[in-house]
Amino acid sequence: MRGGSAERISFGNAYAISPAVSPKNDQVAYIVRTGGHFKLVQQDLATGNVIPLSEIGKNESPSYSPNGNMIIYASEVGGKGVLSTVSTDGSTRSRLSGTSGDIREPSWGPTIK
Repeated sequence: MRGGSAERISFGNAYAISPAVSPKNDQVAYIVRTGGHFKLVQQDLATGNVIPLSEIGKNESPSYSPNGNMIIYASEVGGKGVLSTVSTDGSTRSRLSGTSGDIREPSWGPTIK
């Protein structure tokens, strides 16, 4: 991605945080607030189309997989922090939970090029 002037892209929501740009630089995933809850969405940078990728809840910190096909993000279930994954088209979802404690701030490991 090359530098340039900052430009707002999230006009559909007054509150949009935690942007993550896809490895191909063609999509951006971020968290929007809807009625006091937080939802993961993805926006196509060429068209501006936004699609929801998670249910409304306490979702945060999206991170793209190195191949750009999945997004991992933190959420909360039963008062405990868990990690969830979703495919970038929203068709596949899974939850990754630990045996104890809160799990937060997901990130895919460094990639070797």
